[in-house]
Amino acid sequence: MKYYIAILVTILLFSTVEVVTKTISSNIEPLYLAFLRYSISGIIIMTVGVAKEFKERHKLIDYLKLCGVGIIGITISIGFFHTALQYVKAAEAAVIFSTNPIFSAFFAWFFLKEKLNKNIVFGMLLAVIGVYIMTFGFKQLTIKDGFGAGLMLISAITFGLYIVLSKMYLKNHNVFFGTGLVFISGAVMYLPFINSFKINNFSEVFPVIMYLSIGTTGVAYIFYFYGLSKVNVAAGSSMFYLKPVIASLLAAIIIKESLGLNFMIGFVFIMIGMFLSTILPAIRKICVTNRS
Repeated sequence: MKYYIAILVTILLFSTVEVVTKTISSNIEPLYLAFLRYSISGIIIMTVGVAKEFKERHKLIDYLKLCGVGIIGITISIGFFHTALQYVKAAEAAVIFSTNPIFSAFFAWFFLKEKLNKNIVFGMLLAVIGVYIMTFGFKQLTIKDGFGAGLMLISAITFGLYIVLSKMYLKNHNVFFGTGLVFISGAVMYLPFINSFKINNFSEVFPVIMYLSIGTTGVAYIFYFYGLSKVNVAAGSSMFYLKPVIASLLAAIIIKESLGLNFMIGFVFIMIGMFLSTILPAIRKICVTNRS
């Protein structure tokens, strides 16, 4: 159960990203913010794990694999995410990106040979429906710009692949050092695409950058990969569906956005989906462990 709690802590931290980022979005270029988030957190957590990492011998190819994971998960996925937001509405983007657990489950089945049962699959589909209802109600989704939607879909697919590859390769390294290397290698690739390195209102923006770097990036990902080390990827990544729920609640509390009937109906779908894909497998695992 503690592994699911670790993943839940991650989702709680992830859910603050949009609200917090919105407070400084006019003072810093998005890709520069992404670069700072992942490079700062990467340097800090890599330093924490560097001593333990080099107690064991690793080949150069092992570190190149981690750099490749960083390019897929940080440079490509997060880069496409920010680029897509220029072409599609945030709500539409959220629905598309929230499909990433489905791709995580597929890649886990393909690479890790993790089994998918009908409860997990059905629960994930219910959660996707819940996210859609929460965002759009019962209206038909009409995305005018297929280019932006395509970019966001690439972001969701590559993020799903990133989660699985991280589980595959981080287990052979110190989790702090390995995660740090992934972050730094991915962040460095942003540099050629950043148009401005200027930060306006530095004294106000800097604390937010540090929170995003240490809290929602460094701490969050460490907890997430710790949880996934013992939890089925499909079940663990399904907890991402809680993100729009928590983010909506934070938006209502902090910036006074209203929550209507669509939110409540969507919330019910998400919770049922979460129960089937995450909570039920955890209960069954506990029962099997107690019997043995």
